[in-house]
Amino acid sequence: MSIRNLSILLICIMALFLSTPSWSIPTLWGVDEDDGELFSIDDYTTLGGFTSYGDLRYDDGGTLRKVGNHIEAFTLDSDGTAYMALNSGLGGFSESVLLSFNIHDAQTASHNIVSILGTIGIGFDNPGDNISGLSIDPVSGNLYALHRDDDGDVLDSLFVLDKSDGSVLSSIGILSGSGQDVRSGEDLEFDRLGNLFVTDNADDHLYQVDPLTGSILSMIDSDEKDGISTSVKIEGLAWDFENDRLIASDDKRNLFAQLSLSDGANSSFGKISGLTDVEGIDFLPSSVPEPGSMLMLGLGLLAMGRKPRRG
Repeated sequence: MSIRNLSILLICIMALFLSTPSWSIPTLWGVDEDDGELFSIDDYTTLGGFTSYGDLRYDDGGTLRKVGNHIEAFTLDSDGTAYMALNSGLGGFSESVLLSFNIHDAQTASHNIVSILGTIGIGFDNPGDNISGLSIDPVSGNLYALHRDDDGDVLDSLFVLDKSDGSVLSSIGILSGSGQDVRSGEDLEFDRLGNLFVTDNADDHLYQVDPLTGSILSMIDSDEKDGISTSVKIEGLAWDFENDRLIASDDKRNLFAQLSLSDGANSSFGKISGLTDVEGIDFLPSSVPEPGSMLMLGLGLLAMGRKPRRG
């Protein structure tokens, strides 16, 4: 059994032990792409407890400057570190910069300053190319990036990035398979078991994708707007680890919604005044063992399962 499959099995086992529903609603975090505004929502089902932390800033040689617009991807690690992809020049870097900020340090009374980790090492051949999604695989701990290619003849693709500097650790492959492909991917998100979902604005489809190859395994939802609005542009995805739900943000009417992981039965929670283009949202992962811990547990279980040799 491969390490990844073993890890998935162990997560399933842990999920059984932790499956008693608490029905608590975790805090949803995100960034408004139009102005780089960091925010949180205590209860996304009612959109209650909204907090704005203001425009994110960066230190430019001792001068604090606004990050500005074009943060189009946002994800949270288990320690509270938010990774963001900024698809415009910043602080002397070329397009597509990986930023980080720990949400535990977020303040409303002072500026929140991001760290500039480095240029994301994916070569862009069109001005419209960008990193439209980031998500962390709970099985491997790897930071995945969705590269949306602006060339209509080129399919979108998956990469794994180095969390320390944004460089490419591996190129996974293009998003294609099962008679489908992704040409305008807006975001990607892992669930607690390591299943990977990608939303495609070209046709309002939600796909399940193999994180090892980029192959489309199945079309989960062929019409994301059903139950939400007459038209949608799903730009942000977030997995609620407490309740096993896929939450989304829509840029057509600035709605927050739940995707049912099936055709139809999606639902809208409404919108928050002042948020105009939310392209990155996420929850703090919970109840997911670290990959190293899962591996040690797996090795222990395998050892316990071995039959002793007879002398």
